[in-house]
Amino acid sequence: MYNVQNKSLISEEIEIPAEQVNQDDWWWNVPPVEHEHEQAGLMQISLNNQDWHDVMNFDTGHSYTYYQAPHITSISPTYGHVKTSKD
Repeated sequence: MYNVQNKSLISEEIEIPAEQVNQDDWWWNVPPVEHEHEQAGLMQISLNNQDWHDVMNFDTGHSYTYYQAPHITSISPTYGHVKTSKD
C-alpha cells in the first residue's frame, strides 16, 4: 500500500489467504499504520505477484483513508432508556 500524496510505502505487502478470496469478492484486515496525520492509501492487487493493478475509488483517486482513531471525551445525553430508577 502506498501513500497517494508522496508515493511512500504505508505498509508491507500482504498476501491474502486463498480462503478469503472467491470469484466475486475478497476480504482482508487493513494493517495499522504509525502516523499522526490523515493520509490517502492506494491498494494494489496482483494474481501472479508481477502484474499489479490499482484498486481505487475513481471519485477520490485512492482506495481508502487512514486517520487517527477518535478520542471520545463525552457522550450526550449521559443517560438513556436503560437507566434504572435507582441510578
